[in-house]
Amino acid sequence: TILHIAGNAYLEKERRGGQVVRLWPLNPGRITVVPGGDYIAGYEYTIGTDTVKLGPEDVIHFRLPHPRNPYYGLAPLSVAARIADMDNSNIDWMRLIFQNGGVPMGVWKTKNLLDEIEALRIKARIRSEFGVDSPHGVMVLDADADYQKVGMNPDEAVPDILNGISETRLLMALGVPPILIGAKIGLDRSTMANYREARASFWDETLKPLFSRMEAVFTRALLVDFNPADGEYMEFDLSGISALQEDTDALWKRAREALAAGAISLPQYCTLVGLPT
Repeated sequence: TILHIAGNAYLEKERRGGQVVRLWPLNPGRITVVPGGDYIAGYEYTIGTDTVKLGPEDVIHFRLPHPRNPYYGLAPLSVAARIADMDNSNIDWMRLIFQNGGVPMGVWKTKNLLDEIEALRIKARIRSEFGVDSPHGVMVLDADADYQKVGMNPDEAVPDILNGISETRLLMALGVPPILIGAKIGLDRSTMANYREARASFWDETLKPLFSRMEAVFTRALLVDFNPADGEYMEFDLSGISALQEDTDALWKRAREALAAGAISLPQYCTLVGLPT
């Protein structure tokens, strides 16, 4: 989560006798990278007026790709910031409509020529009867006065479409299928089959590549502290993730077809479907 919000995540290595014994997460907002030409020379962690200098060997730095900065990652939310602003503006606009009793912006017209005092009196009446404190007031017009709407009410603004656009683009930046978090744009097209496919897609196209990137960082920055043998590397164990497991019926069908075709032996078939050999 921090990686996608800030574009960077940091772990400090705690050592005892030179051996790494713990990893501590650091607040990315307090970290400053010390450039060293084509490499990172170190890190500075600042709390208030105190700054702690950390060597590059004592910090594990995860960062998302940034096309213009070799030292810091680029957060997906930074890319989608304008969409988030549009979503916030849409919410603010809808709130103002409801605070105004559902009455859109308009012009109160009268055939009479009003002086400044009379105009101010009518404005005060409108504010008192349709303002935030009186959202359901009833306006009584003066003689020869009427109301002309110049704004849109919630139905005319098509908020569902606006919300759908912002939801889709924000989730697109984060690589999250809309159906997984109950977003309306996803629920409108949801079925249980779609949900299962969305879960598998989220793991396969978003989380697995993220974990692969983290595995590479751990292998390079942490495994070295444990004197690894040649070819050793670190990886996450994803065997227990149900979304990545093949459907049981499909697995048995594939195993039966392979056994019938002579492509696998009976013990191999049993192993494949989880039976004792």
